[in-house]
Amino acid sequence: MAPSTGDTGLNGFLGYQLNGLSADDRKNLKEIFAEHSMGYRSLELKEAKTLSGSINLSSDETYFASVGTVPITLDLVVNNLPPSCTLSNVSPAPGQIVYLSPQDARTGTFSVSCSSTDLTGADATLTAFVTRMDTSPPSLLTQTILRMIKPAVCDVNLDGVIDLNDINEITGLRGTLALPDDRYDVDR
Repeated sequence: MAPSTGDTGLNGFLGYQLNGLSADDRKNLKEIFAEHSMGYRSLELKEAKTLSGSINLSSDETYFASVGTVPITLDLVVNNLPPSCTLSNVSPAPGQIVYLSPQDARTGTFSVSCSSTDLTGADATLTAFVTRMDTSPPSLLTQTILRMIKPAVCDVNLDGVIDLNDINEITGLRGTLALPDDRYDVDR
């Protein structure tokens, strides 16, 4: 386990990043330390654009399973999505049973499209629940929280506040070529 580096953009959430175990360590593992895994990511909403994302459907429990396939379902909960935005192209479809085989690192997908209205300050979350269906009762396998935001110009660390931390990040890149839609380039 290694401490995470930098701000994740999740209101100052700081946690730990779990690194995968080697094959030898997995053989010696005697206990399961968590019943399910959680992931946190931030994505930026853009006016008149479609944001596509992926959701990890497997976990160590299914990837390193020693026998058979594991039936799972994907369910999504969206909070505070701006009225001008829509969620679509969710795959697998919510509630649909799909089967994960050992060594299967499958991902689910989704799209969020926003019209051309101003989205500055938007702060929506999409929570994806992957449920294992071969247990009684069904058990949560993974949970992913995606924060979808449209930060104000210069809020480069995506914490909802323009402060000295943002300015230091911007000035630290002085002399670096800016890419299209680079959030560090205020004149984009």
